[in-house]
Amino acid sequence: MSAPPITARTHKELADAIDLQISALALVIKGLTRQRDAHRALEAFFTPPSTPLGSPLPVLPLGPDPDFDDDAPGQEPKPDEAAP
Repeated sequence: MSAPPITARTHKELADAIDLQISALALVIKGLTRQRDAHRALEAFFTPPSTPLGSPLPVLPLGPDPDFDDDAPGQEPKPDEAAP
């Protein structure tokens, strides 16, 4: 048995197949590039700033809020001022 002769058609088919592989790899590269860019953006988003944005919020003591008329636990309720 002898090998089939190598013809121009054989080389055309091989070149066409390689073109398909190149196109497929270009799609893979494009997808991976988008994934990389997305992860770089998320890395920048979650990285704390190099200079602080200001002092942290103050820690408020636990207990009744003085801005509300709530009674502290164990305190006698105040009479309703709106009642006649």
